[in-house]
Amino acid sequence: MLNDNRFKKYQNKIMINETIQEKPSFYVAVLLYESSSTAPDDQPFYQEGFVLIKATSKEEAEKKAWKYGLEEQVSYHNENKNTITWSLKQVVDVNSVLYDEFEDERQIDARNC
Repeated sequence: MLNDNRFKKYQNKIMINETIQEKPSFYVAVLLYESSSTAPDDQPFYQEGFVLIKATSKEEAEKKAWKYGLEEQVSYHNENKNTITWSLKQVVDVNSVLYDEFEDERQIDARNC
């Protein structure tokens, strides 16, 4: 058994580690959606969506991005009675935003083309 002083130090260290919580940060996720149709001459249409996510880690932000994208999937009938389906194809990228504090006209991400 640890002597009393070493035990207290160990116990304090455990308590400190348990109470430290990561501060949430903002991340921007790039989601790729595909629109398809039951129309015979259908050509797929793609859309890139940018979603702002608050998370304590990149891994958590990626999970939230997938969850969000899957929840946004939808099917409906257009005016020609064709079924239009929007589906999540991929979470392309997840990165922390450049700044955690937002003001009007603040850049949140930058991408190289």
